[in-house]
Amino acid sequence: MKKEKIIAAGITFMIIVGLGVYMVGPTSIWNRLSAISYLNHKTEKPMVEKPSKKKGRGARSSRSKRRSTSNNAVGAVVDQLDGVKVYYNGRVRNVLGRNKTPDGYNLGLKYQCVEFVKRYYYQHFGHKMPNPGGNAADYYNPSLADGAYNADRGLYQFRNGSSYKPRKGDVVVFIGPNYTQFGHMAIISGVFNDHIQIIQQNPGPGNPSRVDLPMIHEDGRWTVRAREFQGWLGIR
Repeated sequence: MKKEKIIAAGITFMIIVGLGVYMVGPTSIWNRLSAISYLNHKTEKPMVEKPSKKKGRGARSSRSKRRSTSNNAVGAVVDQLDGVKVYYNGRVRNVLGRNKTPDGYNLGLKYQCVEFVKRYYYQHFGHKMPNPGGNAADYYNPSLADGAYNADRGLYQFRNGSSYKPRKGDVVVFIGPNYTQFGHMAIISGVFNDHIQIIQQNPGPGNPSRVDLPMIHEDGRWTVRAREFQGWLGIR
């Protein structure tokens, strides 16, 4: 009888231990895995190569040089390069009429990205583009060879991954779904060994007017590490 009681007590003890592992062990493990998943999510770094995550927004990177412009009134000056002003446009599709020079040269729609680029070239370089029309996506001709002359814009065109290093004042063009079918364009405001800085008009509310984009030099070629970045055009 005593032996049977000992066996029964042993079985009871094993059942209690088993229930404890079932009730406590899995819960503890689950909580720990959940905490690890949460920490990994919180510390995940964004991809620096992608300039924009939403359609119709200007180029962005992890090293932005200007704060949000969303509190400005449309038409307010938010930046300048070589004395040429950058105006705030609010929503990317806003249009405040067409801007023309006194002699009738078309600078573009206020205050779209194209208008700033053409106004900069007209005021700073005295340059008029032979074909002054088109959206940003129309300013880069993918059929041209690297370093070839783009007759429509009166500028030399260079592919991303060119043997020619970009220069301050060059035009950069983005074409892809992040910028809608119209594309996006800006001016290079600074060139460094590992990155370029661009200045842009109409990047969208809350986006900066200046952005740094990583650049690498490998096998004699200069490549800007930004998605949908096509290349640059400039006076040579």
